[in-house]
Amino acid sequence: MAFRFPCASTAALLIKCGADVNAKDKNKNTPLHVIAGYKKSVNDLLTLHGIISRLIENGAHIDYANIKGETPSESAAIEVSEIILKLEAKINLMCLAARAVHRYSIDYKNKVPLSLINFIEDHGFKMEGSK
Repeated sequence: MAFRFPCASTAALLIKCGADVNAKDKNKNTPLHVIAGYKKSVNDLLTLHGIISRLIENGAHIDYANIKGETPSESAAIEVSEIILKLEAKINLMCLAARAVHRYSIDYKNKVPLSLINFIEDHGFKMEGSK
């Protein structure tokens, strides 16, 4: 059986098999960054919406920042991806707090439990030269 990227069936199977929906590559891109950054035209917008929705339904954070400090919607290659991500956006209070820590350069190391450090860093923004 042949498939082409993006493939909603393959994404669903990977998630069902326990793939980490918040896994990061060397540039801290998550699966949402990858699908949002897909540059080629997606003929089937339902496929794009389905993959993004399934990732979010299974716990993918729409506000994790990559190494450039961009969230998936900020790194979207096509406007449709950005719109879908914004429509699906459900950011909880913990995520908002982690983003505020970075936005206002709050010193959190040695002040919060170790279990929160990675969570806060995953929501980090590019600090050098950022506005």
